[in-house]
Amino acid sequence: MQYSGKLIGSSCICWIDSLMSFCCREITVKHPAAKSMIEIARTQDEETGDGTTSVIVLAGEVMAQAQPFLEQKIHPTIIIQAYRAALEDMVKLAEEKFSKPVDINNEKEVTTVVKSCLGTKMISKWMDLAVQISLDAIRTIKVDKGNASEIDIKR
Repeated sequence: MQYSGKLIGSSCICWIDSLMSFCCREITVKHPAAKSMIEIARTQDEETGDGTTSVIVLAGEVMAQAQPFLEQKIHPTIIIQAYRAALEDMVKLAEEKFSKPVDINNEKEVTTVVKSCLGTKMISKWMDLAVQISLDAIRTIKVDKGNASEIDIKR
């Protein structure tokens, strides 16, 4: 199956993402790298229900960047160690520079966070209703445990 042309609008991207998820569930491969790619997409779909195309593209780029090192006969475990170190650095940087605590009792803050999460979906016409339904659902299933809350997610 081959697709060409430009991706125009979120509905097309959503369709391609759903197609990617479906293809990755149905395809059978033997190559270890291909199996890893399928496992990445499957895990992404199971955990979030979205973003399978993004993780495939990202993983493909990670593999492409590793190719020159493999050609220089650098052992794959060394490359993986470097990727893990880079991941640790990126997580630390993201926590320091790009994240901030959210007061879950502040309705405006929580609404902003939920809107940004739902912003990738095709629901702009119904955004406020979707946010309210989401917040009501979370509050209904949330279990308070001292200083933390637990939300059990089922798909």
